[in-house]
Amino acid sequence: MAYYKNIRPLSLFIIGFILILTISPKFCMAQDIQLANNATYLGEGRYEWTVFVSAEKAVLDKIKYVEYTLHPTFPEPKRVAANRDDNFSISAKGWGEFLLRAKVVLNNGETIPVEYWLQLKPQENQEIITDSPLLPPPPPPKELIVENTSTITKGDRWEWRIYIVADDRTLGEIECVFYILHPAYPEPIREVCEKGSEPGIGFFMADMAWESFTVEVKIRFKDGRTEFHKHHLTSPFPGEMK
Repeated sequence: MAYYKNIRPLSLFIIGFILILTISPKFCMAQDIQLANNATYLGEGRYEWTVFVSAEKAVLDKIKYVEYTLHPTFPEPKRVAANRDDNFSISAKGWGEFLLRAKVVLNNGETIPVEYWLQLKPQENQEIITDSPLLPPPPPPKELIVENTSTITKGDRWEWRIYIVADDRTLGEIECVFYILHPAYPEPIREVCEKGSEPGIGFFMADMAWESFTVEVKIRFKDGRTEFHKHHLTSPFPGEMK
């Protein structure tokens, strides 16, 4: 009986030691991998943010890719980043903070789960560990505006073409544009959901007019946002006032 009492603690120690040898490398890696983010305020309560892996060079070299899981309200909540040069970063725009989950996949096939609370307000004295400066966040999108062209066709009639002007990234976030014309038109509400292929402009709609008027524009984004604009058609006749 005394023999078993003496051998059991020793066996448990050996088993525990083996488990430590097996688990500790992955545990140490998990301790070395953290996420961080920066954020830029765009106005109207919206932010553009970039989240990335904050780790030493030797640790970053062991990462194959990172799979991020965003809040389910994002159009594509799962994003994969495989670029070592920008610390496996992704960028997006939104209004609120949320718990972001990531799966860090190593070159040897192991995976390390990481959770991170995305912060939209600048954090003072936040320590970011990186072996090289992080690429600067993408510039905020240009202001979205409505424009038109116009051409004289016959007599006092003229043809106009209305469209949205913005950077291509912002245009790609638009789902549909609704142009609300003067009630004298047979179909005063026109829906356009095709962006077109021209860079920097899109969602074209054309018709005829005899005099200038104001077009109300409703822009519906893919993430559910809605913007309203007004645009007074520019006439081809010189000197006509808006």
